[in-house]
Amino acid sequence: MTVIAVRNGIMAADTGARAGSLKRYATKLFVIDKAVLGFSGTLGDGHTFINWWKSGHDLDAVPEFKQYRGSDDAPDIHVMVMTKDGIELWTEHFQPHPIEMEYWAIGIGAQAALGAMHAGADAFHAVEAACSVVEGCDLPVIEANIEGVSVKMRRPNGAGTFPVADLHPGHN
Repeated sequence: MTVIAVRNGIMAADTGARAGSLKRYATKLFVIDKAVLGFSGTLGDGHTFINWWKSGHDLDAVPEFKQYRGSDDAPDIHVMVMTKDGIELWTEHFQPHPIEMEYWAIGIGAQAALGAMHAGADAFHAVEAACSVVEGCDLPVIEANIEGVSVKMRRPNGAGTFPVADLHPGHN
């Protein structure tokens, strides 16, 4: 379960994930070629999309998603892509939809994050707020921007930041 928010050139995401009834942590933000990508949905589908993006995101070579739960079930994926040109929302249909709002959020915690940003919160604090009220959204929060193409993780309750290069081997 996920919450990802974007505002003022910053994208933030929770790090919670589930494997059945077990809690685990997952990286949902990636910095690739001066773009920040954040996904909600199954981890397998998310990584399929991220790998497709890393390989040049050729619309003539879109991947097949493998994380179906049944024969009639569609892939469960939403990806926000933030570049210097703006923000787009991508789904399993591989058609970008421009986000023309000052801020946006996706995932199960989107409504809580949107409410927090409507009240003035930045992306990090919007995700933090969603984590406090939405079951399945978990701290810590990761944030990324395209200006410095850096990824930082803020500890819960703002107790400093530290690089998370070890969570993104090979990413700059």
